[in-house]
Amino acid sequence: MNPFLFKKVQISSTATNGGSNGAVVLTTTGDKWGFRPANPSAITRWGVIISTAKDASALVITLAVRPVVGSDTNRAVQDTLTDSATARAAGVSLERRIVGTNPNSSTGSDGSLVNVAALPTVIMGDGVQVLPGQEAVFAVTTAASSTGQGYLYHEYIEYPSVPEFTTLQSTTLNYTVVQL
Repeated sequence: MNPFLFKKVQISSTATNGGSNGAVVLTTTGDKWGFRPANPSAITRWGVIISTAKDASALVITLAVRPVVGSDTNRAVQDTLTDSATARAAGVSLERRIVGTNPNSSTGSDGSLVNVAALPTVIMGDGVQVLPGQEAVFAVTTAASSTGQGYLYHEYIEYPSVPEFTTLQSTTLNYTVVQL
């Protein structure tokens, strides 16, 4: 890894996206937490640490990217964490690692990964790209039946404030740096 790049981990501290402090309730659906980077970033690992035992029901959490913070226009799911109908004790971490160019990719005939995600289509190395002005959103789409709370987290690589892209790629990004 480039010596100027660092992996960082961020943990949710609010019960809802922008709400009061506490663990995320896993028994209701909806957006639970958002990540709005100041520098270009790539999420490489994410999940939930169970803080209140989860009942024996299915739980599905998605990681989506909004091209514009707060707007669901062109929002695209980039990865999905699916836990089967298994009870989980407090302290268990359910985790997804993002390997390759995009979690929503398929393997081509030559063994290479083929990106099939709707947005964003340009990935900086491994992980799901989130640029300044964009937002990664963690949402419960299938809620646990009766019990379950936890803290969402993600590990990400933060890139220098002005990324280097090929000419073709840079024209597809809605990312502008204004130096004042």
